[in-house]
Formats: sequence, C-alpha cells, structure tokens
Amino acid sequence: MSILVALGILVTLAGLGGILWCLGMAVRLRRPDMEEEHAKAMLRRLVLFHMIAIGAAFIGLGLLVVGLLLR
Repeated sequence: MSILVALGILVTLAGLGGILWCLGMAVRLRRPDMEEEHAKAMLRRLVLFHMIAIGAAFIGLGLLVVGLLLR
C-alpha cells in the first residue's frame, strides 16, 4: 500500500503544480497589450487546464487517503 501512498503524493503534487502554472498564466493574461480574441482563446485553454489540474489533485488526494486507510 506504500505504492498507493507514493502514487497519491505524486499525482497530488502534479495537480498542485498545474494549479500554480495556471495561476502564472492568469497573471500573464492580464497584460494590457494583449488582443481580446487572443486573450479569450488563452482563457478557454486555461480553464481546461485548470479543471484538469484540480481533478488530478483531487484524484491524488483520494489515492493518498485510500493508501493510508489500507495501511
């Protein structure tokens, strides 16, 4: 079950890294020199990646809890 715990930690950290990446992209998106259409396209892509990152973090935490309960 330690493999499940380690896998949960890795997936959770990957999800948190993705969330931080999305935060950095959102800060760059606020530049005043960006065209509106380009900003909308980037925002759509950013929302998709953000949802994937949150899902990965959630699944990783679930794996971690299951691994700890089965220990």
